[in-house]
Formats: sequence, C-alpha cells, structure tokens
Amino acid sequence: MSTERRRRLREILGRLPGAVLAFSGGVDSTFLLYEAREVLGERVLAVTASSPIHPQEEVERARRLAGAMGVAHLVLATS
Repeated sequence: MSTERRRRLREILGRLPGAVLAFSGGVDSTFLLYEAREVLGERVLAVTASSPIHPQEEVERARRLAGAMGVAHLVLATS
C-alpha cells in the first residue's frame, strides 16, 4: 500500500469512535486490524466466525494474531 493510501486509511479510521472488524487472520484483515489498533488503540474489537466450514487452525491463527497485537478478540460460533 502506498504511503498516501495508508495515510488516507488512518485518517478515515481516526474519525471513528471505535471499530468492530471481521477478522479471518488472513493478510487483508490482519493489515486492517493492525492499522485500526494503531489509530484507535483499545477501541477495536476483532470478531472471527467459527463453524464447521472454518478450519479450527484458521480460528486459532486469528486468535494468536489478535492476541499478539493486543486486540480484544471475540470468536462467534455459527452454523
């Protein structure tokens, strides 16, 4: 991502009172979660869906990544 786009993303995030992010633990959602954490601090919540179609390893990876970034993380069991 270019420096200008990253600056714009942080500007947009900075206008929010907080954020709840759908977090898969993939590259895109991890980048967005990192940027949101940098801008919003503790006003960020990562949410990951857990269901029979989501491999448990992916849910655990999301849990580890959110923890490593110091972000509150909620795993929602879905069907």
